[in-house]
Amino acid sequence: MSAATSNTYNELRSRILNGAILPGTVMVEREVAEELGVSRVPVREAFQRLVYDGLLVNSNGKELVTRTYNEQEILDLYVYREALDGLATRLFTSRAEKMEVRYLKMVFTEMEEALERYEHTYWQEKDIEFHQTIARGARNERLFRAIDSLYTECFYLMRTYRAADADHPGEKPGHLTQVLEEHRGIVDAIVEGDPKKAEEAACRSVQQATERMIKGFIGRNRRPRQ
Repeated sequence: MSAATSNTYNELRSRILNGAILPGTVMVEREVAEELGVSRVPVREAFQRLVYDGLLVNSNGKELVTRTYNEQEILDLYVYREALDGLATRLFTSRAEKMEVRYLKMVFTEMEEALERYEHTYWQEKDIEFHQTIARGARNERLFRAIDSLYTECFYLMRTYRAADADHPGEKPGHLTQVLEEHRGIVDAIVEGDPKKAEEAACRSVQQATERMIKGFIGRNRRPRQ
């Protein structure tokens, strides 16, 4: 990937993930190139990478648009996530070095601290770091690449359709205490050295996340009109 393509990709990815580019936005190669002051080649290549990430989709065989979701697509994504998270956690439990397990425990402690004083951005960073640590420690490069791409899309989905109690960034969403306990169960099983128990804990966590996501999606898309 050339420097121009990499810079263009990073800029567009950042704008999509932070909400500067909204879901359902038509991405026009010429317009984006003019706005960013680059040729159309790096924009075209960046679009291809964003399609791979799941952030852009082809609409009507013609246009590229930022992804939107329906309920079935959310379920499909989270079924995939459950399978990968469970596998990665099982492999991590079997293959990780003691230092990696200690590091995972440290990240979890930082999640506890972030929740106690509720630093929203820091919490998100540590949540992602928690899962990335497990994915790396699974010692499977193909699995890591798949999870890395998956979590990009999951982060986009969570930002777009987060639960109703997260509508106010300054307030602590009520479900995060449950999320923390789910992560505690994963850590405890890993420390015990029980791969099957760790996998089951990871899968339960994703199942709970799926329920929260669907509930939030329905709440946002079926509110009565004013």
